[in-house]
Amino acid sequence: MPRPRENRLSLHRRGRVWYVSARPPGGRARSMSLALVSPQQDRQARALHKQLEAAWKRGEMIFPEKSEKAARATLGEAIDAFVESRRRKVTERTLKTDSHRLKRFAAAITARAAHDISRQQVEDFLDQVLAGASKATHNQYLFIVRGLIRFAIRRGWRSTDPTAGIAQLDTDQTVIEYLTIEQRAAVLRATRRGPYGAMIATALFAGLRAGELRALERRDIFLEEKTLRVRKSKTRRERSVPLDRRLLRQLKRHLIDSRNPHPRAPVFSPDCSPVLGEKYRQARTSGPVRGYLENYLSELGRRLGFKVGWNIFRHTFGSLLAQDGVSLYQISAWMGNSPEVCRRHYAALRSDWSPDIEVR
Repeated sequence: MPRPRENRLSLHRRGRVWYVSARPPGGRARSMSLALVSPQQDRQARALHKQLEAAWKRGEMIFPEKSEKAARATLGEAIDAFVESRRRKVTERTLKTDSHRLKRFAAAITARAAHDISRQQVEDFLDQVLAGASKATHNQYLFIVRGLIRFAIRRGWRSTDPTAGIAQLDTDQTVIEYLTIEQRAAVLRATRRGPYGAMIATALFAGLRAGELRALERRDIFLEEKTLRVRKSKTRRERSVPLDRRLLRQLKRHLIDSRNPHPRAPVFSPDCSPVLGEKYRQARTSGPVRGYLENYLSELGRRLGFKVGWNIFRHTFGSLLAQDGVSLYQISAWMGNSPEVCRRHYAALRSDWSPDIEVR
């Protein structure tokens, strides 16, 4: 690393990471990463350097102080701090998944502090993940471990990034499962008079995820406008979905039969549905309702002779829209996915499909 000039803030790049360093008169050299790793961010790094240098000349403290506690921070403490820093940035479910993956990483390596993590330990762990999971899972572990390392660099717990240069793996083309029009009709006939008929119809005709169905409230259904609003989404972005006439009729009947007219009442509340047996209502407190719903769908699939599920219902919505010629951009807006995800899943189902099809 270049030696900083006296009382000047030096800017330099080491590999793909930008650093600033300084040597105060009579003091020790200090250095920190700017956390800018993209070659396209050279201009941003130089602009930030000017701001920091001006503050440094005014005598302000710009380098993070390393306390004894921070220097001794264990890997577990670093993980807890990193997970907490992401609490307002991701959903609770994603937060739990990230925490689980990082704890698995900590248990698999010999390092006991963030500054002890080596590149070989990271590579060995990722090879272990890949041996029992897909390439996509490998990439997800790499993403969260790299986030932990860069968080530790920003906190001053280490100075180098052992994940730099470890590339993501090219994943195989995702093969989605969806129902044909005939199979969708069979599912609707089999569930129309059941306790989950309206819930399954909403998944098939509106493409909602399982969590979005459970979070749906009466105030989110606009019967006059024939639209449905998804407020609590996996991506934390609200969206509106038009209601198909068949779904509209079923939702009207379902809302009329509901015993709770409050606007914030859940549209679908299978755990307290009066049509369920007393045995289930007593046992529902011992575990998540989702387990009962999954068993219900498994039994439904056995009766119908083909596989069903919430993801299959959701993909059925997108697949049939693509076959009808609806633009991929519109499908992405209704499903709450990125246009690129919809292109990867549904572009080949369009009649005008080509490898270079655009999202429009």
